[in-house]
Amino acid sequence: MSGAATLMPKLGHLKEIREGKYLSQRMLAQRSGVSRPTIARLEAGEEARYTTVWKLAETLGVEPGELVGSVDE
Repeated sequence: MSGAATLMPKLGHLKEIREGKYLSQRMLAQRSGVSRPTIARLEAGEEARYTTVWKLAETLGVEPGELVGSVDE
């Protein structure tokens, strides 16, 4: 369906998981191939592309669903 809105997830648990693995945004960016400014925007509540979710989850060693959630949670 063209023109249909695609739901994009917010990664409300990204920062918590990243910090729990003792990674800076810069280190996660280098390992995942996702830019540091993008990681900062995602941690601030911007919606993520599914390909980005998969890259970050794989790099962090978690399931993609573990990253998803509201930034307020």
